[in-house]
Amino acid sequence: ARRDEIGQLLNKLIEAGVIRRAESPSGSTLAFSFRSVARAWPWLMEHCGARRADELARDRLLATAELWDDQKKDSGILLTGASLRRASEVLGSSEADSVSGRFVQASQQHRRRTINWLVAALLAVVCGLAATAFHFNKLRQDAERKNQNLEASLLAINAALAASPPQSESERIL
Repeated sequence: ARRDEIGQLLNKLIEAGVIRRAESPSGSTLAFSFRSVARAWPWLMEHCGARRADELARDRLLATAELWDDQKKDSGILLTGASLRRASEVLGSSEADSVSGRFVQASQQHRRRTINWLVAALLAVVCGLAATAFHFNKLRQDAERKNQNLEASLLAINAALAASPPQSESERIL
């Protein structure tokens, strides 16, 4: 794998004109084209910087994975968010069975479990709010019905009182 990466880098440098390949009776030789190096320097530095950043991220991932493994797979050490995304990016497909691969897989599973738990908790809160709203709506309807019944009773009493003539002086005052 490393030999292929070096070959690919070499081919890119040749294509960019940074290195010249010369054939001789003794075999191929490579030589720098210094003008091309000056023109390609930003690209070369970016490429080397990206590779170095990936190597550092892989080193950090391995160190964290080994700590996780040494700490009996403590879930508090698992990666989340941007750290998990970056670890997934730099983890090679051949590293799936390594301690780093198992660490990233455990982090992804923990993330999925956490999301599922949060969704379940949110669903429970929404159901609780809906049940509470339904209960208060029922109480409001019952109160309105009682109020309407009370108003109807008062209207009936007032109508009955208005229809019957007062019988004594004290009833006229009322």
